[in-house]
Amino acid sequence: MIRNALTVDLEDWFHPEYIASEVNPEHAIPMIEQSYEKTLNLLNELQIRSTFFVNGQIAERYPYIIREIEKQGHEIASHGYTHTPLWRMSPETFAKEVSKSNTAIKKAISKHPIGFRAPSFSLSNKTSWALKILKKAGYLYDSSVFPVRTPLYGVKGAPLRPYRPSLVNIAEEQEDEQIIEFPPLAISFLGIRVPTPGGFYFRITPASLVRHAIAKVNRHGYPAMLYFHPWELMEETPRIRLSLFRRFVSYVKLSRTEKQIRSIARVFRFAPVREILEL
Repeated sequence: MIRNALTVDLEDWFHPEYIASEVNPEHAIPMIEQSYEKTLNLLNELQIRSTFFVNGQIAERYPYIIREIEKQGHEIASHGYTHTPLWRMSPETFAKEVSKSNTAIKKAISKHPIGFRAPSFSLSNKTSWALKILKKAGYLYDSSVFPVRTPLYGVKGAPLRPYRPSLVNIAEEQEDEQIIEFPPLAISFLGIRVPTPGGFYFRITPASLVRHAIAKVNRHGYPAMLYFHPWELMEETPRIRLSLFRRFVSYVKLSRTEKQIRSIARVFRFAPVREILEL
C-alpha cells in the first residue's frame, strides 16, 4: 500500500492570511501550546507519523515544542519565519527568513530541515526565485505549489504528483533539478480540478470524496499530500470579525477537521514526507 503524507502546518490561530491582517500578534493570546498537544495526541492515537512544517518564530519561542514533536517520530520541516507570503517579500528578505527559520529549528533539534512549505502556498512563476534560494540553502523538497488556481493562490496546470519543477516555469518538469515539488492533493473531475487537501477545502469536502481523491492518486502510483493546522482542532479557536467571505473560509466546519482525519486514517497509510520521497 502506498504511503501518503498527512502533514501539519505548525502555526497559531492568527497566522492565516485572511486573519493576520486583522490581528496584531503582539496582542493575540497564543494557543500553540494547547493545540500542538492535541495534534500530537491525535496523531499518536491514530499511529500516524507526520511532517510538521514549522513556523520559525514558534520554533524560536517554543523550542521544547519542536523537540517533543521530533521525539515522537515526526519530521521537522520549515514553514518560513514570519508566515509572510512570498509575494510580499523580495528575494533578499526571503533569504534572511530562510536563514532565521533554519537557525531556530537547528537550535531546537540540532538538524537542518530539508523540506519547505511557503505560507499561503505562495510559490508561483512570479515568485519562482524562491526555489533558487531554497536550493542554495540545501533544501531537497518543497510543498508550496497549489495545483489549482484559487482566489488567493495556485498554479494552473501544475502536475498533480511529485515532480522536479523547472525554474523557468514551475508548472513544467525538469528532471535534473535538485528540489522535488510535492503538491497538495487535487483531482481532475470532468476536466475541472478539485482541491481536497487541507484547510477550508478539506473541511467542506465530503469524507467520501476525500477518500476517493486519495485512492485515485494512489491507483496512479503516487502518494497524496494532505495538511491541517493545529488550531483547526480546537473548539477554543477565536472567531474574529471578518468579511463574510473571509469568515466563511477561515471558520466554516472547523469541527469537521478531526472527523475527516479519522475518516482517512482508517483507510490509508501515512508517513513523513522525507520517508515517502526516500530522502
